[in-house]
Amino acid sequence: MIPAALDSVKLHRRRVHLDGVTYVALCVRPGGPTFEIHHGDGGATVASDGFGLQLLGQVCWAISHQQRAKSIAVIDIAPTDGGPAADAAPAGSIVIASDELGLPTADALGELVAKLPWATESEGTIKLVTRGFEPAITAADRPRGADKARTITSAGTAIMLSAPQEALAVWAVEIAKYGGKLAKAARDVVGVTLV
Repeated sequence: MIPAALDSVKLHRRRVHLDGVTYVALCVRPGGPTFEIHHGDGGATVASDGFGLQLLGQVCWAISHQQRAKSIAVIDIAPTDGGPAADAAPAGSIVIASDELGLPTADALGELVAKLPWATESEGTIKLVTRGFEPAITAADRPRGADKARTITSAGTAIMLSAPQEALAVWAVEIAKYGGKLAKAARDVVGVTLV
């Protein structure tokens, strides 16, 4: 079950020019859960609490159902004072993109990192729409698209999670299910390795 606090999440909407292309960036507003990115040989690990992982799952789900070309989601990670993990990066960002909508290039990711934290006002807020997400989490069957390729791209302190929309939806469910288990177990911070 999705916590009530995640039922009314709002995102900032911004147009951002990256590597000669204009993207619509849907950005998680500051003040939410904290995230950390850890890079390793097996992929990237995103550390957060159960609430944060469920939010990450919701944002992946929303992008997997987005229809506007060049739409991406951005979670800007603020620097932490030591953070819950000793090897945490000082700051960074998580970018979520769908293959069908158009992926930012590595140069575009680098440009995005240079623009964070955002110095410009947003163009407004939108409600995070995740119709069908909760039933997908509670379904026993593995959703369609589980066998499609998923990619993690690193550029500086940013990671980009990208996949075809069906596979991005599977990723969303896997992340949120894990986050839900953590929340029930009252675990503070744990990492989920994205491969």
